[in-house]
Amino acid sequence: MAAYTITGTAIDIATLTPMFTFPSGTIEVEIDDVSDGFFTSGVSKDVVVAAGEKVEYICSDWDAITGIEIQNDHLNCDVGAWQLPTDLTVLNLGSFQTGYSGDISSWVLPTGLVDFDISYTKMTGTITNWVMPNTLVNFDIGVSDITGVLTDWDLSSCPSLEDFYANASSLLSGNVSGWAFPDTLERLYLHSPSGFTGSIANWDLSATALTYLAIGTSNLSGNISGWTVPTTCTKIWFNGSGIDYDSTGGWLKDITSEAIDITWDNSNLTYTQVDNILADLVTSGVANGELVIDGTNSGPSSAGTTSKGTLETAGWSITINAEVVFPTKASVPGPADDAEDQLLTVDLSWTKDGGDEVYVYLDKKIGEDPPITKVVDNVDTETYDPGELDADTTYVWRVDTTDGSLTTTGDQWEFTTGALPDKATVPSPANSGTNIAISTNLGWTKGASDTVLVYLDKKTENNPPTTKVVDDENANSYDPLSDLTNNTTYVWRVDTKNNIGITTGDQWEFTTVAEGGDSELSFNRSSTRGLGLGMNRGVV
Repeated sequence: MAAYTITGTAIDIATLTPMFTFPSGTIEVEIDDVSDGFFTSGVSKDVVVAAGEKVEYICSDWDAITGIEIQNDHLNCDVGAWQLPTDLTVLNLGSFQTGYSGDISSWVLPTGLVDFDISYTKMTGTITNWVMPNTLVNFDIGVSDITGVLTDWDLSSCPSLEDFYANASSLLSGNVSGWAFPDTLERLYLHSPSGFTGSIANWDLSATALTYLAIGTSNLSGNISGWTVPTTCTKIWFNGSGIDYDSTGGWLKDITSEAIDITWDNSNLTYTQVDNILADLVTSGVANGELVIDGTNSGPSSAGTTSKGTLETAGWSITINAEVVFPTKASVPGPADDAEDQLLTVDLSWTKDGGDEVYVYLDKKIGEDPPITKVVDNVDTETYDPGELDADTTYVWRVDTTDGSLTTTGDQWEFTTGALPDKATVPSPANSGTNIAISTNLGWTKGASDTVLVYLDKKTENNPPTTKVVDDENANSYDPLSDLTNNTTYVWRVDTKNNIGITTGDQWEFTTVAEGGDSELSFNRSSTRGLGLGMNRGVV
């Protein structure tokens, strides 16, 4: 089999303690080309070095090596050219002191690899296309300059995996919303400042053996109140502003360990979310835990404060870093502020933050007085129907927003309803006129753009009149289709209409001439039709 020499340079004066496991062949250590002895398989060997000395591990049968553990050795060593031994089960190079470096993109993980740790090294390269051996128990690439998109990685394909670490300054990325986990998973540490993305709301952790869960990346999101987390989990850490707890009755109510330590770091929780966390911890009945909520949060509300007190009485240590963040003011009023000529049936509308509730006040404007009549009381809505308003009236209104604890007073807005049209006047025939010709036309005066609704009836049949003879037409006269009845009193009314509404006109009346009598007012219809005095004709 092939021989291979691992070569490095001592960083400082130190005692190195490497360990190799190899069923065949030999491994010799040389310092500055001078032999310092041989390794015994599976036994660490002390190697004393001075800064700058060359250190070599001479492996006579590289492919036979099953374990390489040279963590915390004070060496600068480029491992990019390594071809990992085919029977390797343990590779542990993780260390705060080592200078292991090199591009390891081309590494192929041996199919029997159990323990893989390159944390706290200076290695580089992309691992997007690496295939994780299904024998893995521990996988740690934390605090390295390794890159890669892990969207398609399937942790559940490693049925013995207990530890998965991709943490701290790692440059890893990918949408992890679809990740699945093996039942054996005990520790999950996923921390990349902004690389990992996706919603983790639907992660299924229920069948795992988790004891430690750390999720820290600013672009992960999701409401995790619906999770099922094993009761074995005693250390939980979230770092990021997108991970929420939107509902009570979530997994925190089911915790059982009194040693539990829960942290929301750099979070941006609302009053409701903080209250939900506290309420579920109270429901759990667990005592002596620790809860830290840090970042830019709101709350707790008065209800949450009560829950916090209950937990502290039960021995909990609770730290909540919360700013007093008032709800955002309502905005975008409809009608717009100072709007005029509004319909009498106008609805009020506004924009607010989702989840906030509102108090709405509405009144007719009296001097500079603010509105005091509450028409909407603590409802999550963005509209209000005030019914029919008065015409030609200025109204003042305001929308206050609340998140259940704090209330933000809104700006005062106002609008003015439009004016109704003037009444029709100058009736013809004149009101209470007598001896009116049975062939008479009806006439009136109104605003130029107003339309009319005209009602005409015999007084003995309908008083007030209900028979509509002109319906929403811009007309100043009406020509009945046939003659009226002699010696009969008629009642009639002209209602005027514009885009704001309808003004009910005065009721007028006249009496037609007796049969064979002389009329006081008589028009020849054939001579008046050409004048455009009548738009509609009807039979009365």
